[in-house]
Amino acid sequence: MIYEPLGKLYYKDKETFEAEYNNRKNGGYSYSLGLKIHDNEAFFVYTPVFTNISARIYKKFSQLLRLCMELPEVAYNSYETKCLVDEIILSNDIEGIRSTRKEVIDVLETDSQSGKKKRLEGMVRKYVLLLDNQHYEAPMVSSQDIRNLYDEIVLDEIDKVNWPDGEIFRKYAAEVISGTQQVKHVGLVPEEKIIHYMDSTLALFKDDNVPMLCKTAILHYMVGYVHPFYDGNGRLSRFMSSYLLKSEFNSLVALRLSYTIKNSKNEYYKAFDIINDPHNMGDLTPFILYFADVVEKSVDSLTERLTDGAEKLKFYARVLREKYGGLEYKEKKKTSDVLWLLIQNKLFTSEPFDKKSLAKELGVNAETAHNYVYGLSAAGAPVTIAKNGKKFIYLLDLSGLQSFLEK
Repeated sequence: MIYEPLGKLYYKDKETFEAEYNNRKNGGYSYSLGLKIHDNEAFFVYTPVFTNISARIYKKFSQLLRLCMELPEVAYNSYETKCLVDEIILSNDIEGIRSTRKEVIDVLETDSQSGKKKRLEGMVRKYVLLLDNQHYEAPMVSSQDIRNLYDEIVLDEIDKVNWPDGEIFRKYAAEVISGTQQVKHVGLVPEEKIIHYMDSTLALFKDDNVPMLCKTAILHYMVGYVHPFYDGNGRLSRFMSSYLLKSEFNSLVALRLSYTIKNSKNEYYKAFDIINDPHNMGDLTPFILYFADVVEKSVDSLTERLTDGAEKLKFYARVLREKYGGLEYKEKKKTSDVLWLLIQNKLFTSEPFDKKSLAKELGVNAETAHNYVYGLSAAGAPVTIAKNGKKFIYLLDLSGLQSFLEK
């Protein structure tokens, strides 16, 4: 069953449109927010479509969780870091802001107490807190909490001319401009109204009768509609959505949001346009369904990727056992230990091990770890030792690994 936006029905048949609006707005499964989208009270409907997609998401997430639990620690951590780097780059890219893997990795590898602040540091540090081994709680109760997150995540990346100039948010109007330089939307004014809308939206999270997916989708939309800041609203709303998805699912789902949105960016902006249409009459349901679809696609793509990686990992684990008799971390088995770590790293991330990180996983000093890799390379293993700036990195060629192991 398709849930057709009211904005589409308006142009088909006025009588059908009015009857459907009344059925939705005043039906037993309608929930009103007490806020207006343009001149119409915002509401959403608990539809069978949402119930079905929600059930599918949680069922699929259970499968994904089993996959995650079966992965070796290095494989999981490598992939989690890859997702984190991708999420930051793609969240910026959606807004037309260029950032590189090197910039993100540099922040990850730099001590936060080192002194000089790097580009993207606030954003990267906040996303790191979403990783599974972190117990991070971001207060989201009031408008001031939103401002605090904004300052921590994106303020340093915003031109000073666009910094917030109100008590919490902005004083003056802000426009959303399309790719053809047309005004698509104008954010709310004055600031008192912005604060009211943000506080009211956050109050929704106290209602346990509203599913978390609905709350997260509504907050995501409202940040776009209200547009509380002159710049940086999209990056902020995606971080907040990721944080909320982490609390409901896990870090991988949280760190897949921008990846999925970027793959169909036009649909993302269209989802906002549908709700912003005055003829949509304040019905938020299409955006909730869109957001749920994004989450489902995120879970699907993660499951597909991890299933493929896990199958290849089992193959190489079997080959290693046949040659070395086991994968236990014992001194006499350092050859298989190093290969096992390099295989996991190669299969689950594009960032190769460096001397320091490999040494940490092996439980030895950096020079010893380097010597193990050098010994492998000298013995004919398809491992290349290279330099990346001042770091030694280790590159494994999987295509040549099987023939080496079968010698």
